[in-house]
Amino acid sequence: LPTDQILFEINDDDGFTIAELHIGETVLNQWHITDIALQDKSKPLGINDMNAGYAGLGGNIFNEIMMNIETCARKSGVKGLCLLAYLPAHRRVFEKHGFKIMSDKQMPKDTIESAVRAQSGFPMCKKL
Repeated sequence: LPTDQILFEINDDDGFTIAELHIGETVLNQWHITDIALQDKSKPLGINDMNAGYAGLGGNIFNEIMMNIETCARKSGVKGLCLLAYLPAHRRVFEKHGFKIMSDKQMPKDTIESAVRAQSGFPMCKKL
């Protein structure tokens, strides 16, 4: 996959992004998930909330997306998935899907660069 390939984006009639998935550069035979979003337009979060935006859709939709990412990656010969979980709540969600915190030496360069730009986050990977 090319760098920052948008695998899918679903928008409502007003152009609001309900769901999207971006895969970044393939490094060390791993895909870097640069963005995954599932947001419920009917549930805006307070302006003081660290998640700023909308509550996630999550649940079965998220589980199905993760299963499809893994299936697609395996069929492509990819051996792992990496991402940056920005908040502790996100970290817990990805841990439930088998991701683990990794050291800088184990992470693709673009995942580490994302963490530096964000000045926070949990670099995580999952072996397939």
